Amino acid sequence: MRFDEGNFRGEADFLFETSPGEPPGPQALIARQAAGWSLPVHFHLQHQFQVVLRGSGTLGSHILQPGSVHYTSPQSGYGPTRAGEEGLDYFTLRVLTEKGAWYLPEARTAMTLGIFKEQKWASLNPAAPARGWQTLLELREDGLAAWACTSQAGESVACPEKDSGGGRFYVVIRGKFSEGTTDLPEESCLYWAPPEAAPHLVTMASNSLLVVVQFPRQARLNEVPAELQVAPSPRGKKVN
Repeated sequence: MRFDEGNFRGEADFLFETSPGEPPGPQALIARQAAGWSLPVHFHLQHQFQVVLRGSGTLGSHILQPGSVHYTSPQSGYGPTRAGEEGLDYFTLRVLTEKGAWYLPEARTAMTLGIFKEQKWASLNPAAPARGWQTLLELREDGLAAWACTSQAGESVACPEKDSGGGRFYVVIRGKFSEGTTDLPEESCLYWAPPEAAPHLVTMASNSLLVVVQFPRQARLNEVPAELQVAPSPRGKKVN
């Protein structure tokens, strides 16, 4: 789906989400932001991770590159997100589906006074070993964390850290993996949450890169009234 409007210019590929009227479940999409375009400051009502797939840009004062991760808690305003000359593609991941965005300052009156807000940023460490796991966000007591793994064809990949109960996304930035009979090529992702058995992936291509983001345990409990699950801001004009 391609959009060309005042707040967002580019495309959005919806990988999976729950439909209106259904109990909210996991949501994953890839935003493909047009070169040079700036997405204004806004917030969401759900916990969210964004993981950069390709391209370059900035989020506020933070430089974005493939493998960069950004976590934001509910109602924490972030941005602007500016795409570089080659554009900026990034995953947007939530354990509970939410539609649209609450743009600031217009939606400031919708914010809950006194609510705790936070954001976390991390990027791949260029000095890290060429193979194996690296920590992007240290595992916190509430379960929030993020890791990356570079692996070679035939290697088995299983996240070594304890889960939070809040849900995880396994995001393929480069290369290809498989999980059972499911192929996970570049630009795909897998959602997992207990009590299901944690996934064990097999690397199918050399120099593959996987990013795993783990939500705090309270993320799956963050109920939002049905009337607020779709932000009142325009989603943009569909042009193809």
